[in-house]
Amino acid sequence: MLHGVTHQCFEGQIPLARQVIAALSGRHDAPAQALAVSVIETVVLRELHSTNQQTLKKNWSFDFGVSVFKARLVGALAPLLPFYTGWTPGNSPYPPPKALSRHVSAHQADEEHYTEGNAIIAMMLMVSVPRALQERREWPRNMQERSSRK
Repeated sequence: MLHGVTHQCFEGQIPLARQVIAALSGRHDAPAQALAVSVIETVVLRELHSTNQQTLKKNWSFDFGVSVFKARLVGALAPLLPFYTGWTPGNSPYPPPKALSRHVSAHQADEEHYTEGNAIIAMMLMVSVPRALQERREWPRNMQERSSRK
């Protein structure tokens, strides 16, 4: 799944990603989800310099009138917006999100949030985000400059 992800900035995350896949294969959903969330967060921080939903929205546009290359990048990165949904017990009038949330996974250890479905979504993001960013690194220089940056 991660064979095409070869850039040195991802090299420390690939062995961890393989552990996620092994954990999920062994039906260890909570550890797989927790580690996948950490891998995604590391890759996003290194490559997109975003640490939350607001920064991601501010720094990156998701324009669908784009080339095939950019459409693939947008398709891989768009799920990061709900991934960064924040929630803090006591500070939110709403219950914790059911969908995969980096904030709940990393900071709340809510047993109801660690599900097989969220673990699978986390693994999918963990594979698709680095692959898309690897492809972006391989675009010709002029496309990189015009990619998704505002």
